[in-house]
Amino acid sequence: DGVKLLKLSKTEQETRKIRILQRSLERKRRMANPDNYDENGRIKKKRKEWKLSKNYFRELKRLKEIYRKKRVKDNQHKNILVKFILSQGDTVKAEKTSVNSWKNKSKKTAINKNNGKTMSKKRFGKSVNSNAPGTLKRKLSEKLSYFGKELIEINPFKTKASQFNHIKQEFKKCSLEVRFKELIQGIVVQRDLYSAFLIKNVENLSEYNMKKINRQFEKFYEKQLKEIERIKNEGGLKFYVSGKTV
Repeated sequence: DGVKLLKLSKTEQETRKIRILQRSLERKRRMANPDNYDENGRIKKKRKEWKLSKNYFRELKRLKEIYRKKRVKDNQHKNILVKFILSQGDTVKAEKTSVNSWKNKSKKTAINKNNGKTMSKKRFGKSVNSNAPGTLKRKLSEKLSYFGKELIEINPFKTKASQFNHIKQEFKKCSLEVRFKELIQGIVVQRDLYSAFLIKNVENLSEYNMKKINRQFEKFYEKQLKEIERIKNEGGLKFYVSGKTV
């Protein structure tokens, strides 16, 4: 019955170093091969030869080594998370989501109301690559199989956990920056923790057990307040405890 909000990955330093090196390598390629780019800065389609210096290859070697260290560190952290999750019990539920779809660009073209410019269609590609949520689910499935269990995947289109309010018995969409929900006046829950609490009490993959939710909510509410305080004191995951309330 623990209430925890934990990082999927602790490779922020490696991710930052990778981005710095990638930009450096790109600058070196462009400076050494200006004829391989068109007037808009895009690589020309015709066949071309690339002039690459020894310094470029040294940096490329460094980049590969950082990638290797990042994979090792991330794998170790995922194993720790799996061990912690299974220490809470061997019945594990998660939403059935396509992680790859989060990487895809948005199909809609949106205009920034402030400056009139077209907004980026990028979504969560960098975040998915950095945190690898699919890897955690795979590792959980493998460990559960040792005990003859399976990862229970909930239908998110029916449960809509991030939108549901169990007190008012209604669904309400909210934007990504909204991390807190006011269920009724004076009762505010952290969106991610509350969604996990709801998913815990889903039966038949798509139906909420309202009796369990109502019975367990008070205990959950007290624990989530302590968890939010812990996160604020430790200074991590600030986005999740400082967002808007709806």
